[in-house]
Amino acid sequence: MEIQWGESSLARDHFKEAVNWMPGSSLVWNNYGFAHLVLGELKEAKDIFKMAGTDPAIRLNLSFTYLKMKSKGEKVRAPMAPPTPGSIVDPTVEEL
Repeated sequence: MEIQWGESSLARDHFKEAVNWMPGSSLVWNNYGFAHLVLGELKEAKDIFKMAGTDPAIRLNLSFTYLKMKSKGEKVRAPMAPPTPGSIVDPTVEEL
């Protein structure tokens, strides 16, 4: 199932049912959150994306939600991803 523009509230309702049928599907959770995002229901979208998992598409949509919230003047504190071991931001890596 995909969201058809103009039918976002109907899609949201269908995805709400779908998460009950397939609670382990990150794709269904992502689409459910995205329907809320399209409708401007940013708090709901944020909460759903945070629960949905760590799939890159979900994280991208969560980031976009934070940006939309910030553009509307809401104070947001987006969680930072943990550093990748061995990267230059890894505190266990010695400085050169």
